[in-house]
Amino acid sequence: MDTSIDPEIVALTGIPLRQTINESDLEIYSDALAAPASHAALVLAYDGDEIDRAVHDHPAGLTLYRRFSAPDQPTITLYVSNIPGA
Repeated sequence: MDTSIDPEIVALTGIPLRQTINESDLEIYSDALAAPASHAALVLAYDGDEIDRAVHDHPAGLTLYRRFSAPDQPTITLYVSNIPGA
């Protein structure tokens, strides 16, 4: 997930930041963009961001779980990996 777009989302979900792959993780983040389902159990993408493009380019192993929208905000899509151990 890209925490720079909505940094409080990690705190609001209760997921510890150390359990995320985000833009601060540099090499791991780049690897995750190349194969999202292999690197994360959950993938959170904002419409049009680099994660959304990565999911579009590499959808294998991902299932759309739910989309969230609010007025004047980008839509967020949550995907679940079908790959064991992701």
